[in-house]
Amino acid sequence: ATSSIGDWWTCLAMGALGYLMKQGGWPRPPLILALVLGGLMENNLHLSTQIYGGYDWVFNRAIVIVIEILIALTIFFAVRGVLRPKSGKRPQGGEGAAQNPLVSLPLAIGLVSVFVFAYLVSMDFQEASTAQFPRAILMVAIPIAALVVLKDARACLRTVKSSAGFGPALMAALSEAEIFRSLWFAAYLLGIVGVTYLAGQLVALPLFVIVYLRTWGQYRWSVALTYAAMALFLVWGFYGQLMNLLLHPPLLF
Repeated sequence: ATSSIGDWWTCLAMGALGYLMKQGGWPRPPLILALVLGGLMENNLHLSTQIYGGYDWVFNRAIVIVIEILIALTIFFAVRGVLRPKSGKRPQGGEGAAQNPLVSLPLAIGLVSVFVFAYLVSMDFQEASTAQFPRAILMVAIPIAALVVLKDARACLRTVKSSAGFGPALMAALSEAEIFRSLWFAAYLLGIVGVTYLAGQLVALPLFVIVYLRTWGQYRWSVALTYAAMALFLVWGFYGQLMNLLLHPPLLF
């Protein structure tokens, strides 16, 4: 819709983050909810303070008090889940159910770093009201994320000891996360982005359909070429001609 290849890089980056979260046992819906609802929550906080002339509504409105109780319970159970995890091996198929501390620990450290950096940035805000919402979130998020770092660090130490060294433990963690097979797929995606730079999306997207169906789906050439033709018609006819979306300008054509 924007004719910007930066959108593709954003999709690839978020896909890599989502993959690591999945393999490390981090549930992804909270991230989606934060991206969707975070701005709405902040705007409505400022709107409420302007309408009521302060923060009295935080303490004297029944619906707000109910929401605050739910938030407090959510934080309580989140902290309890970090300090006292359920015993036993959880199923790997559920969202956030994987247990791979060697993958989770770098994510936890990165999350704490992002939260601390965001808090430091909020210290430089000229308007105190602008920093209220991010600080309210970060004052809760930083301690919980720090607890996850400590928990994952202890789990990593146990894993390294049980595997007789860091090298075997790392290889076992990468194998459990199917990192090597996933890197092959990531290489296909990066290759398609490169083809897009050179030849454009009308060539790159049908080519990706062919490569994906042949390599990963083991489909016959007739099926792969049929789907590729359908993809070409969809991109050119529907998006290009009917919706008049701008395709990325290639270097060769």
